[in-house]
Amino acid sequence: MGLLDGLNERQREAVLHTEGPLLILAGAGSGKTTVMTRRIAHLVTDMKVYPSAVLAVTFTNNAANEMKERIFKLVGEDSKGMWVGTFHSICLRILRKDGNLLGYESNFVIYDEDDKKKLLTQLANDAGIDSKYVSMSALKSKISDLKNRMVSPEEFARMSETDFRDKKIATVYTNYVQKLKENNALDFDDIILKALELLVEHNDVLDYYRRKFRYVMVDEYQDTNEPQFQLVRLLSSHYRNICVVGDDDQSIYGWRGADITNILNFEKNFENSKVIKLEQNYRSTENIINSANAVIKHNIKRKDKTLFTELGKGDPVILCNTYDENAEAEFVCKQIKGLMETKGLAPNDFAVMYRTNSQSRTLEDVFVKYGIKYNMVGSLRFYERKEIKDIISYLRFAVNDRDTQSLLRVVNTPPRGIGEKTIEKLVSVAEENDISLFAAMLDAADYDILTEKMCAKLSEFCQIFLELSALEGVMSPVELIEYIVEKTGYMQWIKDSSDKQKEERIANIGEFISAAAQYTKDNEENATLSGFLENMALSSDTDDLGKNGVGLMTIHAAKGCEYPVVFLTGLEQGLFPLSYDEEAKKEEERRLFYVGITRAKRLLFITHANSRWKFKERETALKSEFLNELPKECVRYVSPGGVNSTNNQQRTSSFGGGAAAKQSNYGGYTNPFARDAGLKPQQRPAAEAQIQPKSKYTVGCRVKHSRYGEGTISNISNNGSVTVLTIEFDDVGRKQFDAELAVLKIIG
Repeated sequence: MGLLDGLNERQREAVLHTEGPLLILAGAGSGKTTVMTRRIAHLVTDMKVYPSAVLAVTFTNNAANEMKERIFKLVGEDSKGMWVGTFHSICLRILRKDGNLLGYESNFVIYDEDDKKKLLTQLANDAGIDSKYVSMSALKSKISDLKNRMVSPEEFARMSETDFRDKKIATVYTNYVQKLKENNALDFDDIILKALELLVEHNDVLDYYRRKFRYVMVDEYQDTNEPQFQLVRLLSSHYRNICVVGDDDQSIYGWRGADITNILNFEKNFENSKVIKLEQNYRSTENIINSANAVIKHNIKRKDKTLFTELGKGDPVILCNTYDENAEAEFVCKQIKGLMETKGLAPNDFAVMYRTNSQSRTLEDVFVKYGIKYNMVGSLRFYERKEIKDIISYLRFAVNDRDTQSLLRVVNTPPRGIGEKTIEKLVSVAEENDISLFAAMLDAADYDILTEKMCAKLSEFCQIFLELSALEGVMSPVELIEYIVEKTGYMQWIKDSSDKQKEERIANIGEFISAAAQYTKDNEENATLSGFLENMALSSDTDDLGKNGVGLMTIHAAKGCEYPVVFLTGLEQGLFPLSYDEEAKKEEERRLFYVGITRAKRLLFITHANSRWKFKERETALKSEFLNELPKECVRYVSPGGVNSTNNQQRTSSFGGGAAAKQSNYGGYTNPFARDAGLKPQQRPAAEAQIQPKSKYTVGCRVKHSRYGEGTISNISNNGSVTVLTIEFDDVGRKQFDAELAVLKIIG
């Protein structure tokens, strides 16, 4: 097969353009991975570029692994010489080699979100920060945001001199950075920041890498933040053969530091750039693509492009308005059941997406009721389970005896009678004598602060780690894990416990050993404990997307995925869009909707409810303004009680045989799973025929709410069977309620 076979004109142009800065604007489903891998193969096979001179960077392990597999099929063994990986894995590779220049030992560990939270909690307590005043999640987000904006602790401290709250946060930020260094540890933000620091401060290291990488390629460029932009700018600064692939319309991570201006300003940042647009979509049907185009054109800050497809018109986009979130979940499950029965689809052909994780609870309950197997994406990851975290802590301390957080996690796990007061005394000894906590434990008997019995317990505990450290280079990761669960008594402790989930925990440990065995097999003679730990630390929430079950996920977690059938739920004002006060935030919310639409290959359902529980009350929900942006000719409204067609033309079904297939069941008056969904043509819900009672509220009326405080009713309107109160609250702004359900006290 020739490298250009099967490519369209724009794709061929992108593959063959190799010299100078290149921006490939790749619309959703336009074959960007094919273009990237063919371009790399062209460099190596046709242009005879050394594989080691090629650097390809992306964001997720799945994307990196897919790229490696495709490149291997195209160029064979030559692919092993390339640097292909995520930003974090590439930066870790650089830091493992030269991180000592920044004062880090090569065996540094990576703190995950749980480790980070525990350390910050400890430091916040030391700084006298009340968790009611500054929550741990807010503190974590603030420090991560500062790092992503490249604001140092010293700079933030100067900025915070007149703000009491920020001054406290600055203290924690300063101590947090210091503690990480003391523990020979990095958090996720540090991995890229420290690699960048290394390149900036050590010109010889920078010169080596920018001369090594003649061609630099970056995937998902719209998701890069400032440190990532600076990193690729430096690495490509010698040859200037920088090629970035991305889609500004899919920039949805601004909340975690991604900067859309990196892709919008590419031509300004890299002079004499060429831009190639990939606009042919190979994933979805016309109704889906035209809907996505119509929505995203409402954004102002974007590069102009229009997707098109040759996959036929397909089924219309189905919109459903339900009474509440329970009816919404029922509708979703009935459609999935029906399609599995009538079209032979498997559970993993479906994805149900939502704006926030809190929406999953109702969906999960109804999925269980209907007996539909589902797979939660982005929930508690395997490596975050307690038993796995415990074993990882033993392993991490075995390779890095400065990792105090890991030591503290397992000092009394399984229980050894080593309590908090003992640890407090040892911490004081460590600080007074400027030694590590482990050293204080090891020599506890020398300080005459603990009983002889306690010193014996500590000595026995320390002996485990001394043995682990000695065996680390001798045993494989599998053998070390087996040694830990046996030597520490961890497995027996679980077996003897009254924990109802102990069988699952034991199975998880078995799966963990299997993961270590798989890692060893994949890496052969290069398999090390440090490498295994690093591999785990870089795993993402979407690494297990292939499991058999309906995918339940936020749209953020669905980025990069595709499914034959997609349900987008909760399209309501204040939920999706979640924020609509600032235009920039609304544009990102609209991009998120665009991403959700373009995950669907053949069928797209969009749902919204009339009311939804929020905290302790049920509140009125108004349909999302984004729904008004969908083209009428591409959609059809279906309610659980009837069909309200916006287009009576029959359409070719996307399932069951292409152009010669039967007419779409949504195009006429039949539905293959009407017995499940209760769909009856042109029958409106009885609720809409009910006469509305007079409301006791009037415009201008002053009311008081138990959570939102006092406010003024600014508008009263009817939304079907619901009377909607719009209230301008004095403290929290505008909220909307169902007049019948709202608990309000009239005060004037």
